[in-house]
Amino acid sequence: MDQKRSPIKHISDTARWMAYYQAMESERPNACFHDPYARLLAGLRGKVIAHMLPWGINNAWAIIVRTCIFDEIIVRTVENSAVDTILNLAAGFDTRPYRLPLPPRSIGSRSICPRFLLKKKRNWRTNDPDAASHESRWT
Repeated sequence: MDQKRSPIKHISDTARWMAYYQAMESERPNACFHDPYARLLAGLRGKVIAHMLPWGINNAWAIIVRTCIFDEIIVRTVENSAVDTILNLAAGFDTRPYRLPLPPRSIGSRSICPRFLLKKKRNWRTNDPDAASHESRWT
């Protein structure tokens, strides 16, 4: 697919695309993880991107499996090691700080484009009554 016809126009499009995969998995009856924010963060744009790419839906499993593996690595590392800070680089619309069972001592930090963070917060404030608690989980 050439760049002119690609549905990905901005880096935030990749975040929405990945969030759509998270939503696909979360909505399965026997899902490996549940991300209650994925559908909201993906929006229609994430769905459109996934369906426009020739391999967009068929290869979703790879991202879903990757998510499961990294979730497991993060949770086990925090449980079994003296971890007190987690740095989530290039976080995009990642919601691990809000959906993983991490102990309160796990002070989080994220490195995220300010525009992404604004969009994420705006969506939560509009659609989630617990938004304030999510925002304070990782600073």
